[in-house]
Amino acid sequence: LRAAAAMGSKLMVRSLPYSVRDEQLSALFAPHGAIIECKVITERDDPSRSRGFAFVTFAEPTAAARAIDALDNSQIDGRAIRVAYAEPKERARDRSADGSARDDHSSRDRSRDRDQRPREFRDREYRDSSRDRRDREYRSHDGDRSRDRDRDRDRDRDRDR
Repeated sequence: LRAAAAMGSKLMVRSLPYSVRDEQLSALFAPHGAIIECKVITERDDPSRSRGFAFVTFAEPTAAARAIDALDNSQIDGRAIRVAYAEPKERARDRSADGSARDDHSSRDRSRDRDQRPREFRDREYRDSSRDRRDREYRSHDGDRSRDRDRDRDRDRDRDR
């Protein structure tokens, strides 16, 4: 129970049937201790539809521990529910939809990692981008023949370097 006090008194209930409402869940958890809050999470666009999980907050951590012991893997409407301590929001955001830990690599980290590539790859990328820029400049010219001739001449010059 000492570990329960450290974890807190907020529980997450998963695998709920979609028909379960706040009142039913509160009645299920009430015999284990005083409940501060019981909230079944619903869809944003349809508040009448449950998302299949809920949070129950007890007044005392020992009541939360008793509820976990008694109700984890119990059956509601033919479904085995999972009851565990709720993680703080910071840790919950680091999880993907399937519950596995998510990488902390953001797009900013990926762009920084891209600059760690060997120099010949980075230079090639910059060279290609400057060639694209030159092609756009040639497209803005009026005469097709002179544009093609100038573009080909510059590409030949770049290749000889």
